[in-house]
Amino acid sequence: MQLSYFSFVGVHTSWTKIEAIDSLIRKAGYNGPITESLRKHIKLTKYQSTLFTMQFSEYVSYVKDTRGEAPSILGVKLHK
Repeated sequence: MQLSYFSFVGVHTSWTKIEAIDSLIRKAGYNGPITESLRKHIKLTKYQSTLFTMQFSEYVSYVKDTRGEAPSILGVKLHK
């Protein structure tokens, strides 16, 4: 099973690396004891993300520029 948190989750919760890993273990449904040996046998993939903030009209323009058409939800075009 693969689970992940966005990078900002740990920051907002003030978790240590160990607390974040333990939280993911529990999120995966593991109910047994979490030991250092268990942690050492986990395959961990770390990736980076970036958070952008923009107005909706800026988002629509960005999507039009990059995809060539306005964004849509369930086939309905969003215009602003």
